[in-house]
Amino acid sequence: MNPPPVLTGGFFSAEVFVKFFTGEHKKAQQPHAKKETAIGITRHLFFHLIMLSLTIGINFTVIEMEMLLLWLL
Repeated sequence: MNPPPVLTGGFFSAEVFVKFFTGEHKKAQQPHAKKETAIGITRHLFFHLIMLSLTIGINFTVIEMEMLLLWLL
C-alpha cells in the first residue's frame, strides 16, 4: 500500500501545516460563520492540532503549541 502523498516518508511540510491552520482561522472569522468565543476557537484549533499530530506522528512541545495558537489568535 502506498501512503497518501502528504505522508510520504513520514514527513509533513510545515508550510502546508501553517496554510491549513491559517485557512481554518480565516474560515472562523468569516461574517456568515457562526460566532464563536475565543475559547471555542482555541478548543477547535487544539482539536485539529492534536488530531493532526496523532495522525501524522508529529510530536509538538507545549511551547510550540502555545506559539502557534498565539500567532493564530
